[in-house]
Amino acid sequence: MKTTRAILAALAAFAIPAAVNADITTGWSQTASGAYSFLSPDNWADATVSGVFSPDWAAASGDIDIYLDSDWTGSFKILGAVSARTIIRASNGPHTVTLNDDLYLTPASMGADFVFGNGYDDKKKLNIDFGGQSRKVFMNGGARWIFSDRMTNGDLVFDGAGTFTFRSAGGSSGSISLSTNMVLKTGFTSSDKNDIDAVRASDLTLNRSRVEFQENYVSVIDRITGKLTVLAEEPSCSILYPRAGTSGKTETVRIGSLDLEPGSSLLVRGAKLGGDVKILFDTAPETIGGIVPQLIGAKTDSDTAGQNGLYDQSFVSYDAENGLVPLDLSTDYASDVSAETAVNLLIPYGTTNYLSGPATVNSLYIGAKNGGDQCAAIMPGENVEDATLTVESGMVLIGYNSAAGNYKYPTVGVPLDFGSRPGFIVCPGGKRNQINGALKGSAGVTFTTPMATSAPIATSGLVFGGNASESTYTGDTFIQTFVNVGATGLLPHGDRNGDVYVNGILQADNFTINGLYGKGTVNRAYSGTKSMFVGDNDADGDFTGTFSVTDNASTLTKIGAGTQRFGGTVTLAANGNFNVNAGSVVLDGAVTQGAVNVAAGATIGGGGSIATTLTFAYGANLAVKVEDGVATYLNVTGAVSGGSVTVNADVTGGKWREPQCVLKSEAPINASFVAGTGISSLRLNENGTELWAMPKTKAPTIISMH
Repeated sequence: MKTTRAILAALAAFAIPAAVNADITTGWSQTASGAYSFLSPDNWADATVSGVFSPDWAAASGDIDIYLDSDWTGSFKILGAVSARTIIRASNGPHTVTLNDDLYLTPASMGADFVFGNGYDDKKKLNIDFGGQSRKVFMNGGARWIFSDRMTNGDLVFDGAGTFTFRSAGGSSGSISLSTNMVLKTGFTSSDKNDIDAVRASDLTLNRSRVEFQENYVSVIDRITGKLTVLAEEPSCSILYPRAGTSGKTETVRIGSLDLEPGSSLLVRGAKLGGDVKILFDTAPETIGGIVPQLIGAKTDSDTAGQNGLYDQSFVSYDAENGLVPLDLSTDYASDVSAETAVNLLIPYGTTNYLSGPATVNSLYIGAKNGGDQCAAIMPGENVEDATLTVESGMVLIGYNSAAGNYKYPTVGVPLDFGSRPGFIVCPGGKRNQINGALKGSAGVTFTTPMATSAPIATSGLVFGGNASESTYTGDTFIQTFVNVGATGLLPHGDRNGDVYVNGILQADNFTINGLYGKGTVNRAYSGTKSMFVGDNDADGDFTGTFSVTDNASTLTKIGAGTQRFGGTVTLAANGNFNVNAGSVVLDGAVTQGAVNVAAGATIGGGGSIATTLTFAYGANLAVKVEDGVATYLNVTGAVSGGSVTVNADVTGGKWREPQCVLKSEAPINASFVAGTGISSLRLNENGTELWAMPKTKAPTIISMH
């Protein structure tokens, strides 16, 4: 999992390297419709066969048919305006293109298909050899990139958004990692006469991505021979959507195994799931009480409302014959708790289920009606002291609700106990949903929204209040949707282990948490001065999102002996404070508002910026990381004061030989510093606005100064 995370982290911010677009004024020169030889220098500017369709290239109307009559080594950079259908294929083939670089499918505009190869005519097939490398695909341009033939000898890692289609039996013998909002599709033409059994990838990794496997004209088996891995680095979910559109034809997706990362969720959908459409696994996924944890299903081909105004989302069963099948809302749920067996409990919209005491279910579905104000609730009965509902599978689904303007919310008013299973509270969207019961369990909780990959989450999600402040669950918390926490005791800290991963939106009042991870947004739940503590239980954290609490005099305080990294922005009120009271803060992002204060024994470091003041207490520390001879430094706009401060260097990679700036301010620095680990001496340069450090190379020397 760490390897996949590392790959996708490098792709987190989609940006085409500047060198790709800069200075590309040569490349494919033909713009009129017709057939052209790819390998003929006559068809390339400067007579250089480069594979580049430069930014100033624009196709005219009519098909452009480009053929290769032998193998070729190079790569493709499609950067111009694709206004006519363009095909790059083999002639008298099949032939192979061996890539020696990444693919850049980033046109200025795209109004037509761009096709590589020909899936049904062997002489026109154009196979792609990755050259034994993992190749990135920098991509945009909508739904018109089509690869018809085989990709071999390497892996594909996508960066960007758009749709990438394997036509006919096209696919990759290696692994494929899809970036956020990427769509991988299969497509066919009327020339496909025979049934198709094709490997689409060895392993497939989704990260809020979408896969559409569909049959047209022929029956199809789409294979992922290894793992389908679903990551939890983005809000919402990934989507697997197989479908059959031709009468009498079938679509089967055959996958080796399913690996759902903690906090991730997968929406499987399709009107004919379990019939003409099947999702089967060589190694069956885990089921609890007949349903697959972390999966939500929708037995529909539409994103619009289904039966009874509900979105047809449901829990998902699995068996070797039918594969993944969403439970039927009418027949596969019970409307009340059973004393004999743990049922999948559905509370219909417009009704309230009152518990007379502790009860156990396999799963819980709280109904709500789209377009009305009839919501469901589960509540303790009158004078009932213990109405804890144990949910054996950990799965809770709250129905779509668009009518919260009348303050009608689907409501959970009883404690939920997930036992040793990870808890999942899934809210498909609409308006807010209310959780007033305490959460219990030992394997963490995920809050998520299985909507379409482009759906906003800022106006939907969960609101926690009431007895939710008495929660006792332990383990990691994954926030993949909007979560409003008015109940300050909800999130683990103190004697409760577990970190908080925010990839959606966390609105919270005064709180204490252990480590903070993710790249979403943290802001305040309600107005008023806030006191927020991060790092309890000596936890580490790594948060690259936005932390913004601008209420008057609010404070963010790092506690505990661990290290918390902030790689995004931290914004407090102008009179607010970011206090580093213990442990370490690595600031690689920016503090845009609020004073920064470092206590005795605490440490700050990183290569970020502080737009306010930085004040050190006596005995505070400044950490410098030196990698391959280059040191990080904090860039401070306001005053730097206090001390004495010990400056310590962590040196990795190549040797550090030359003096380096380790702290910079726009005003003269008014603080004292002591050379610590890895540093022989310190001095102020540039009229006292820069602190420079000399590496320790021989006997240790400690220099104190003002």
